[in-house]
Formats: sequence, C-alpha cells, structure tokens
Amino acid sequence: MSSVRLAVFLAVSAGVLVACGFSKQGALDVAVDGGVGSAPQDGEGGADGATTADAASGAEGGTVGVPLCDSATCALPAPPSGWELVLLGTSRADACPAGFDAADSIENPMAGADACACAACVKTGTTCSTGSLPTKTDSGGGACGSNSSTLDALGGACQNNGGNFGQDDVVFAPAAVKGTCTSAASPVPSNVVSQQLRVCTRQASGCLGAACGAPPSMKACIAAPGDVACPSGTKHVVAAGVTLVCPSCGCSIASATCGGTMEFHPQADCNGTPVTLTAGVCKPTAGSFQSYKWKGVVATDVCATTPVAPTTTLMTPQTICCP
Repeated sequence: MSSVRLAVFLAVSAGVLVACGFSKQGALDVAVDGGVGSAPQDGEGGADGATTADAASGAEGGTVGVPLCDSATCALPAPPSGWELVLLGTSRADACPAGFDAADSIENPMAGADACACAACVKTGTTCSTGSLPTKTDSGGGACGSNSSTLDALGGACQNNGGNFGQDDVVFAPAAVKGTCTSAASPVPSNVVSQQLRVCTRQASGCLGAACGAPPSMKACIAAPGDVACPSGTKHVVAAGVTLVCPSCGCSIASATCGGTMEFHPQADCNGTPVTLTAGVCKPTAGSFQSYKWKGVVATDVCATTPVAPTTTLMTPQTICCP
C-alpha cells in the first residue's frame, strides 16, 4: 500500500476513534495536509472524493473483507495490507469488547541469573594421595604432643623407609588436591520479569465498529506477525510467552579435606602384619617398622555454584504499532 493510503487510514482512524469515545491517546494521529483527518459520513466524499465505503475497501478499490457494520460513527477503515486492527491495553483486568478475542501477552522480558536454577555438582578429580604427612609422638600418656618425622604419601605406593615408634603415635592426612566440578541448569520461568499486556483481536465475524466498546485505557493499534518495522507509531514486540535457554552454572571446588590410614609394616615392601594408624587419631604403638603405605580418602569435597542468566526468545512474536 502506498504512503498516501496509510496516511488516509491513520487519519480516518483518528477521527472515528475520537468520535466513538476513545481518548486522544487511543487514536492513530497522523497529519494529512497539515491537519488530522476525520471519517466522512455515509455518502460524504473524503478529501479525494471517496466515500466511507471507498475508504474501507482501500484507496485502490481493493476488497478488505472486514465488516464495518454500516455505522458512520464507529466504522473503522481497514488497516494496511498485511496488518490487522487490534486493541492494546496495559491492564489484564480490562475486558475486550464484543466481537474481539482477548489474549494475554508480554513485552520486554528481563531474565536475571535467578531465572536459571543450578543442579547438584558433579565432582571429579579431588585427591588425597599426594603430599606430606606430619606425625607426632610421645613417650607415654597418650597425648602425642611431640613433633616427629614427616612422611610422604607417594601416591599410595609402598615406601621402604624404616623407623621406631614412640609410646604413642599419630599421623596427619595431607592437604587435599582440589578437582573440578560441573553443574547443569534448568529454567525458572516464574522469575522472568516482563510488561503484562492485554491484546484484543477482532473475531472473523465481528465488526470493526465494536472497537468503540473498548475501555478508554486501550489503544487502537495495528498488528502483524513477527518482528517487523512499523509503518508509523510506537513499536511493541509482544508474545504469549518466552523461551529460556540456560547455560551451565559456574562451578568450583570451594573446600576439600582428607582422611585415610597409614600402614606401618615390620618388613620391607610392605610385607608382614602392619600397625595401622587412622589419620588424626593418637594410638599406642611400640617397636619399629621397615616400610609404610598411605591409603588416603577424600573426607569432604564441597563445591560452589554460580547461576548464569539465560538467553530469552519470545514465542511467536507479533509486532504492534500504536500512536
């Protein structure tokens, strides 16, 4: 449709809507030859000699197939080709007029990190099989208060290194070597913030004139599928909902500690019945040893997750252009 047709449509719409009780904000105000056009009455000629019926069928005489219900004060011209007349309101409490279907839509969805929920960590790689193992001893009393030799975990391998026990001895676990973790995420649609809208769409058998029964808070606008440019006015891209895609959460091992046991063998190559000390426990001992082997276990392995904001995509978007 030419720019002249669009100007005529918008100008005529403005006059008709005001006549039907819409506030000025509800009219599509477009200047034509320095002023705002108004709808001609039945039988009256417009600026180019066209009647109301001519305007409704298009400046080029095309049939638009939109019933006007032959009401000079309420009939609205047809929107440009590819567009339809809708009513747009910011309150979902407003009811659409007869002959219009109501749809709840959203605009400008905003999703922060709380719109993605982190799952439990999947941890791997934390180890307690390397590092130094301090020991303490005493000559009686069970306090293990004197520092003694430092042993080596050696990855759990047998160490041929002999020595003498005290009366009591204790061995301490090495520092943990932290591994890695992962955490999947799932969307939380209820945490998406958006502008709530009410859209009224004309039923196939309805009359455009029924738009005169809409609440004053609604605007008469034009709509087309998809995210497209507006021929005029303020653009709104709306949809019934939004699709969220959450990336994996950030994940790290916050802390890890070790436990385990040390086996002291009376013979080389870790042969013979060992004296076994549990890490951190002072225990009576006696005699000597010729070899030892550390058996480390991960005591605690704590991960921390950091949620990440999702990407948002409007479901089947629609462009609405309002004055």
